[in-house]
Amino acid sequence: GLYELAAQAYGKGENYIKQNMMFEKIGDFYSAGKNLCERGSWEEALRFLQKVPRNTDNYIKAQFLVGKIFLSKKEYSLALNNFTNCTENKEMNSENLKYYYFVGQIQEKLEKFEETEKIYEKILTLQVDYEDVPATLEVVKSVLKDKQKSDFVQNQQNKDRYKRIREIGRGGMGVVYEAHDNNLHRTVALKVLSALLKEDKRVTENFKREAQTSAQLVHPNIVTVFDLGLDE
Repeated sequence: GLYELAAQAYGKGENYIKQNMMFEKIGDFYSAGKNLCERGSWEEALRFLQKVPRNTDNYIKAQFLVGKIFLSKKEYSLALNNFTNCTENKEMNSENLKYYYFVGQIQEKLEKFEETEKIYEKILTLQVDYEDVPATLEVVKSVLKDKQKSDFVQNQQNKDRYKRIREIGRGGMGVVYEAHDNNLHRTVALKVLSALLKEDKRVTENFKREAQTSAQLVHPNIVTVFDLGLDE
């Protein structure tokens, strides 16, 4: 149509403002956003790219550009959502490898090193020399190894800190003991998850959130949470 021809003409004349006006009139939000990205107008580009409908051919490409914009702004959680959208929850393959690579990069920046390791290892099964993955994976493995050593030391400290005196309650989640805090020399209630539940990451995460929430509450009728840690 006339607007498409006008957009081409404005592009050849490097009148990108008028060209984007034409793109907007015909609903070509991806081209308008890409145009602005190439000129470093990130905020304006976001306005267009986030309008690209999900059921169109340019949706994945728009999501990728949005992810790169958020990455440049160090808004990592937002970037992760967009790069994840690009994968469409499909198994990693040669066509979506680039998107998984960026997901791995964001996981690394968010210090989710276990997830980063899984993604990078999978990438190398498809392409052994993909980008900087081989070198970065070695760094990630080194970080995880150091973290495991640190966790082991912390676990030993936790074991030494609390001396169990007697069992005072038992339920579906675990056991509550009367214990002595060797660091602060006081009697405390020590709640320990059952051995089976310790292996369930969802349960342990819920347990952690419950403790963190309770620690924010101060009331005579609410038990005060003093500590949270991993043992055994």
